Amino acid sequence: MTLKYDNCQVLISDNQIDCEYLYLQNKKIQWSLQLDSILIFNNGFKTKSFNTNNIKEFWFEIDQRIQRANNLTQIANAYIILNNSSEPIKLFNLCVREEMKLSNSSKSYEFTQAIIKKLSERYKKPFSYKLHVETKKKDKNLWISLTYVLIAAVIAFLLALWIKK
Repeated sequence: MTLKYDNCQVLISDNQIDCEYLYLQNKKIQWSLQLDSILIFNNGFKTKSFNTNNIKEFWFEIDQRIQRANNLTQIANAYIILNNSSEPIKLFNLCVREEMKLSNSSKSYEFTQAIIKKLSERYKKPFSYKLHVETKKKDKNLWISLTYVLIAAVIAFLLALWIKK
């Protein structure tokens, strides 16, 4: 099966899924999933492998922060949940450029759902769409942002005191 829209193309076969898309500033992103007894993700820079017996379920989300930053870009993130952990592990992301839509009617949603559904059927694991997936990396980035805001507020307060004197 081939899914194609504007900047993104996904090829889904029995044993492999290949994805290629142009990201911001037309940066070309390519990745593949090999569907064997071990699920293998490869994007040319890093390889992740998962024993399929250890996979509990698959999740995906549409990243709303990216949508607000760039009206023509929607990013879908896919995650794996392992049996012995509740922490989602990012499997892949996918970007389809299109006009802003509700998340579940976007091409990013449609393409990612097709991929996750294929994985779910192949490995007999449940999948679901989440409005937001909490990860340690996202939490860390939030705390870093809040720290910068707090530091900026303290500096502004100290400057205001210094100027009054």
